[in-house]
Amino acid sequence: MVLTEDQERAGYRGGRIVLLLKASILAIAAWFVYARAAGGTWIWDDPAELTQNPILRGTSGLARIWSGAVGIDYLPLKTTVQWLAWRAWGDHPAGYHWLNIGLHLAGALVFWRVLRKLGALDFGAWLGALFFLVHPVAVESVAWVSEMKNTLSLVFYLLALDAALDWAGIPPDPGRPRRASRLAPSLGWFVAALLCKGSAVMLPAVILLCSWWRRGRVDRRDLAACIPFAAVACASGCATLWFQEHRAIAAAALGGAGPAARLGEAGLAIPFYLVHCVLPVAMAPVYPHWFPDLGMPAALLPWFGLAAAAWWVGTWRSPSGRCLRLGLGFFAINLLPVLGLAPMAYLRISWVADHFAYISLLGIAGLAGAGIGAWHAAAGTGARRAATALAAALALALAAGARSYAGVFRDDRTLWTHALRQYPDSWIAHDNLGRVLFLEGRVDEAGAHFLRAEALFPEDANVHANVGLFLADTGRTAEAIGEYDRALRLSPALAAALDGKGVCLLRLDRLPEAIDACRGAIRSDPLNAQSHANLGIALAGSARLPEAAAEFSEAVRLNPGGIEAHYNLGVALAGLGRYAEAIPQFDEVLRIRPGYRDARRYLDQILGRSLSGGTK
Repeated sequence: MVLTEDQERAGYRGGRIVLLLKASILAIAAWFVYARAAGGTWIWDDPAELTQNPILRGTSGLARIWSGAVGIDYLPLKTTVQWLAWRAWGDHPAGYHWLNIGLHLAGALVFWRVLRKLGALDFGAWLGALFFLVHPVAVESVAWVSEMKNTLSLVFYLLALDAALDWAGIPPDPGRPRRASRLAPSLGWFVAALLCKGSAVMLPAVILLCSWWRRGRVDRRDLAACIPFAAVACASGCATLWFQEHRAIAAAALGGAGPAARLGEAGLAIPFYLVHCVLPVAMAPVYPHWFPDLGMPAALLPWFGLAAAAWWVGTWRSPSGRCLRLGLGFFAINLLPVLGLAPMAYLRISWVADHFAYISLLGIAGLAGAGIGAWHAAAGTGARRAATALAAALALALAAGARSYAGVFRDDRTLWTHALRQYPDSWIAHDNLGRVLFLEGRVDEAGAHFLRAEALFPEDANVHANVGLFLADTGRTAEAIGEYDRALRLSPALAAALDGKGVCLLRLDRLPEAIDACRGAIRSDPLNAQSHANLGIALAGSARLPEAAAEFSEAVRLNPGGIEAHYNLGVALAGLGRYAEAIPQFDEVLRIRPGYRDARRYLDQILGRSLSGGTK
């Protein structure tokens, strides 16, 4: 039967309406899962990444971002997006949350297109995108603003894969040769993905996997085309390793396991991630810290099990077996950079994390969606209804679990309380919940959590620094210095320990030692306004007012809202007789806190001198 022109137009319009309807369902699902998290505040290291990051505020920040002069990782494109976001929303978290949700939705939409090209039927491809969108394993990457590097990188990663599939002739079209022109944009998208997060490095292997899956072989042309991708991946991997070793690990004081233990843990991590992707229960922002005493050949045992499982899957010669190899192969390949085979700063916290599995989750979600879609298309009416019911039940169960878990990320107290509910012996959860309680003024409760964290993991320098903070606040200054010294033995450049020790030495009037400690803190973290302020106090106490004024001025520059820094700068300037410069500092203090009596007293004294002709 030949369709009329009107019938063709009606069919085209109908197809577009269905497409828009499906896309709208994905958008509604994203809103349903993440709306609670979008109303939340900053959590964990969000302040260090955003609100306390001076590089995002200045107009010269872009040059420093791209030069690699700042930061513990080289992710300049991700940081540039944050730099732009800061100009749009400042320190209001809602905009960042919705941006992250939008990026996650965009990734799901591109994934839908990729699945369609890989041969998944319409319903199955859309279902795979939906499963990924609402999966609880993705929540950590989407609800935690600092993990924007994951959601942003994934969009570029999938765009690169989409263009690479066009080059490889996937789906096959006898009337159309491979489109070599698509290699250049694919490489460009790949570079963009790597500039957001280095774990996107496995794309060349994925391209070869897709070529092998579709044609049953990898030919010379495939290998030659992947050479520039491999070169870029190698350069990115080397840069990532350098920044981890010289910036991230140096700052985090990584302790723990040798190569054999890392090999064994990597073998155990793969089934851990697979189980969580298939059965996402007992979700937590941190998982138990594994540091078993594994040596050879015990470290190889998990890999023998994985090799046996891979061989078993490889024996399936049916089309479903080929799809299983593609999905599981994608899953395993993209886990390789985050298994801990190379040292990573995060290993001091845990060997596994949901955000490490964000890209790999696509393999499991796509496999589930394509499988149900194929069953739906091939079955009779009754079985088709059963497939639809299964798809709906699975999507709803995932969405409900993800929505509940996303609510955990609304604030630090909820996050770390949940973490301890899941794993009561999580040292990092005790430590972070202690900080929350300390900032709320609940010092005794905070101290109990700090001490528990120290008992669970005494190898961490930050834990000792927090115990020192608790002891110093309760007047046990000498004991606090002891804790700071323990922290500094583990991590000699730890800014928090140096700064805290400097404050304690100030209390004991040991000013030369306090000056040395505060200078050390500034060398480790030159952008910390409080360290500059503490150094200024020590210098002022040593009658070195010009130097003190310079440090207070730097503290004000780094944190313009810091009342004490403005006040101390005003006092130092007044002590130097620079009254005209001191007046604006006291004015700023009174603007922020009108009832600040000492600032009012100083200002009245200066203005009195001005009226008598004494102001300089």
